[in-house]
Amino acid sequence: QLKLYLVQLGATAAHTGMFSIIANSVPTMSQPLFGWLIDILHKPRLILIVGSISASLTVLLISLSNTIETILTDLLLLMISLSILQLTLIVLLGILTDRESRGKHTSPVMMASSLSSIIALLAGSLVFQEEVRNAIFYAVILSSLAFLFSGISIYFAKLRPSLLGFSLLKEFKIGFKDIKYRRFLFLNFFTSFSLSTIWPIVPFILVGRVGIGLGEYPLLLLSSNLVSLVAYYKVGDVLDKVGRKPVMILSKLMLIAVPPAFLLVGDFYQTLLLYIFIGFPAAFERISTNVYTIDVTREEVRGSLSSIVNFLSGVGILLGTTFTSILSSILLTYDLDYILYTMLASFILRGANALLHILFLQETSAPMH
Repeated sequence: QLKLYLVQLGATAAHTGMFSIIANSVPTMSQPLFGWLIDILHKPRLILIVGSISASLTVLLISLSNTIETILTDLLLLMISLSILQLTLIVLLGILTDRESRGKHTSPVMMASSLSSIIALLAGSLVFQEEVRNAIFYAVILSSLAFLFSGISIYFAKLRPSLLGFSLLKEFKIGFKDIKYRRFLFLNFFTSFSLSTIWPIVPFILVGRVGIGLGEYPLLLLSSNLVSLVAYYKVGDVLDKVGRKPVMILSKLMLIAVPPAFLLVGDFYQTLLLYIFIGFPAAFERISTNVYTIDVTREEVRGSLSSIVNFLSGVGILLGTTFTSILSSILLTYDLDYILYTMLASFILRGANALLHILFLQETSAPMH
């Protein structure tokens, strides 16, 4: 909705291009810097409070802005705040949770994230309508207070003693040499690459072939997020009981079916069923990735090591979407069905991704019996 609002304000292609760069590249490219700062400062609770308030206030500024330049500037601040929050939450979860119960305690965090996405979808069509600006203003103020309360509650949580006096570079080298971590770096990169290959094509299927309207698309996303919200409730316990690897592999296997399924859908209701299905592996994928990231990163340098995971994931997304764009252009040159063949390529890549995880992903926790 924000990009559409920019267009309504008279944005040019350069403006929308800048929007995409800020929204997609800034969180990725800034991760290593913020990860290093989090480890150096070693004040994750304070950073969480500052980042939460900053994110809330920038959302407020965006909702009240009516010029293109101001919105882009506020968006930049928001993406920086969210980038910091993402890393800080991983660091805090690693400190506050034990390996044996990490999945269980990560579930509420993922549920809150999914719930916020649902609220954003419901509010998205209203944010930029003049008659609801006041309501949005007070809603964001309340959310800022909620963020502050959450931050304060975590601030007073009992953390394990900080490890002081360590050499950051030395600890980073030790952590980076961990074979589980390095394998995960590549596997997570390839996951992002393979999954993102369908993103440039899906809009053409939804609009061109299925005829999904602008009013129907949020319903698809809403259904997927609702399913993920429910899935998060239980999958954390499953991660602790059976281990991380089975859940991660299950998500990869389920996601193989998505490209051919998009080729088969023919109306809104079939597409709705597909998005409901996607909600399950999406939830499995997100929570297992976060928990595994915490498992394979050393506490002393978790911010830095986690930032590299996120950075390479972002690079994978960039390469995946670029790959599809180039492949589509080549196929169109030869007057071939670019949707069919790009989906076939994505199907093969997702299958290869699942196989790589089966062969090379190492378990990080002993399953409970």
